[in-house]
This record gives sequence, C-alpha cells and structure tokens, in this order.
Amino acid sequence: FGRSTKAETKFSDFEDLHALLQHLKLDKVYIIGVSNGGRIAIDFTTSYQNQVDGLVLVGAGVSGRKTSDPIEDQVWKEFDKQMAPQEDLIKQGKLKEAAEMDVNAWAAAQNPESRRKIMTIALENAHVQLDNPWKHQVSPDPAGYKRLPEITVPTLVMIGDRDVKGMQLIANDLYSKIPGSKKVVVQGADHIVNMSRPEEFNRIILEFLSSIHSRNSSTDAIH
Repeated sequence: FGRSTKAETKFSDFEDLHALLQHLKLDKVYIIGVSNGGRIAIDFTTSYQNQVDGLVLVGAGVSGRKTSDPIEDQVWKEFDKQMAPQEDLIKQGKLKEAAEMDVNAWAAAQNPESRRKIMTIALENAHVQLDNPWKHQVSPDPAGYKRLPEITVPTLVMIGDRDVKGMQLIANDLYSKIPGSKKVVVQGADHIVNMSRPEEFNRIILEFLSSIHSRNSSTDAIH
C-alpha cells in the first residue's frame, strides 16, 4: 500500500513492525491497529508482548481464525454474495467501480468529504485488486487467534455499530478471548471508525491510554 514497492517475495508485516521499532529505538509502545492493522497488532503483541504497554483493536481482523458457527458462516456467505460482482468488475478493469463497491460496503457511514478521501486512497491503491500482496504474507506460528488468551496487556476492542456484521461478530470473539479486555461500540461508525467518528475515536482512545498511564503510575508509586 501507499508508496511501498509491491511485495514479490514472502514477508511478515508484524516482523516489519518489530524491525521499525528497533530502528526507532522504541522499547515500549502502545499499539493501535485498524482493520488489517488490527491483525498486525495482534500478531505483534502475541509475539513481542514485552514491548507493548497497551493494545487497541479497531474493526480488527485476526490471523488463523476460522469459524464453526453456522450463524456467522451465513453472515459471511451473504456478504460474499453482496460483493460477488466486484470480481467481474476487476476482471474487466473497472477498478473505480470495484473500489466504490468496497467503499459502499465498508465505509457506509462516512460524510461526503471523508468518503472522497477514502475513494482517493482506494484508487491510488487499486493495484492490490489485481495482484493481492497478502499472498506473500507469512503469519506467526501459531497464528494470532490461537494466542489471544495469552495477551495480558490492557486491551481495548472498538467496533462501529455500522461495521460489516461479520466484523462485529469478530469483535465479540476478540473481546471474549482476550482476558480483561474492554469493548466499546461506537454508534454511527462504520469499519473505518477513525474517519467516520474521528472525535469520538480520539476521545475513547485517549481515555483508555490515560487509564493505563494512571495505572502504571500508581504501581510505580507503590514500588
């Protein structure tokens, strides 16, 4: 995505994040991951938990998750049916129309200005529709989903009430699997909460991070 060169060989994005933090000489960080960034955040946290002070997952995916729930299976089946025409549009080279389908599905609560921004970003990265870079992505072993119960850092699970139904079910699953996690549903927000409800997004996260800081300060004072 962005200005990065297209992946031609296997890579691991959570290891890339680890390398970046090493380069920046950051020993402890708060990790905030939106959508696919949430998957990376989980993979990083389960692999390098000693470097994480707090974790925020927003409409997050997670590596290695498979569902055996018939209700969720049906939810995703209906979504796949809704998005099925996109494949034909991509084959026909109609990338703008294909991008619009994505925006309509995932960013339904955006205002006109933020929708235009998202469409611009989607079109600038339309090449991923033709050649999916994630085919080279290598997840940790075991994958993040199996290691969710190992997460001990303070974790916030955020989801928009207008996000795709399947993502709402994943958020519930993350909340139930990560010990001591907190879940917040943002009213009127879609999958891209930080753009559909930016002020509320910032407020919720800053309050969460402040609570972690206060907790750590109290612990330090006791010691």
